[in-house]
Amino acid sequence: MNHLSGTAVDALALSDEDRIQYILGERWIEYPAVTKALEDLGGLLYQPKIYRMPNRLIVSETNNGKTSLIRRFLSLHERLESSSDDHSFIPVLLLQAPWEPNVRLFLSAILESVNMPHFSRQRTEEQFQQVQKLLPKLGVRMLIIDEINNLIAGSNARQRVFLNVIKSFSNELMIPIVAAGTYEAFNAIRVDPQIANRFLPIELPRWGNNADFRRLLRSFEAFLPLQRASDLSRPEMALRLNLMCEGTIGELSLLLNTAAIEAIGHEEAITDHVLDRIPWVPPSGRKGRRSG
Repeated sequence: MNHLSGTAVDALALSDEDRIQYILGERWIEYPAVTKALEDLGGLLYQPKIYRMPNRLIVSETNNGKTSLIRRFLSLHERLESSSDDHSFIPVLLLQAPWEPNVRLFLSAILESVNMPHFSRQRTEEQFQQVQKLLPKLGVRMLIIDEINNLIAGSNARQRVFLNVIKSFSNELMIPIVAAGTYEAFNAIRVDPQIANRFLPIELPRWGNNADFRRLLRSFEAFLPLQRASDLSRPEMALRLNLMCEGTIGELSLLLNTAAIEAIGHEEAITDHVLDRIPWVPPSGRKGRRSG
């Protein structure tokens, strides 16, 4: 069982049904790009307050690790319950950008995320002031805005207004802003060159069929409780898997989970025969497919 991690070895003793549940559970796979990103974000979190705070822009293809990276960072810096006050301290506040560059929706989302009452008739300026006073009280040291690429759904003028609000939070509260999204996020940020210059990109590129990808495959294999070694990193198998997942880690995870479940009770390893049997369609092949 040298191909398995300790927890996966323990999972071998489970029933087939429980092994399937184990495979479908969440897991964190460490690899150099996310290790570097986590270290960078950790340093940013404890950046001394200055007027021009440094910011980051996390970009990746869809389903290529952006959300997992953010959730991992949040798990390392969770809310802290206060024993003396009636609220918790929130070092990292995560929000999703509204479906369009709507400042009012964005401010309302901030207030709702911290369970702060607000009124539908409240003016946008009043909401902004409320948020500005509230975030320091909650100990917010970093604001993460996911799906920032949603900004391109609005006009350039509305995008600039939205970005000005973000800039104001960074300047006046002196907290770093981390924006995240697909590669369209570059276009969303570049509407205002002054703001774009503040966001240093953290890129999670597609995986090529190289040594890093083969190391990633060995990491995945270690967490899949199959009785036999699959040797996923051997050149022929690595090439096939890279083509099937099209170089994105989320698709690779789904592919390997599907194959591992298919192998339970049969080959007990991910083989070419197992990959032939699963109903897999690569991401690019799903576009434009019609149901029925």
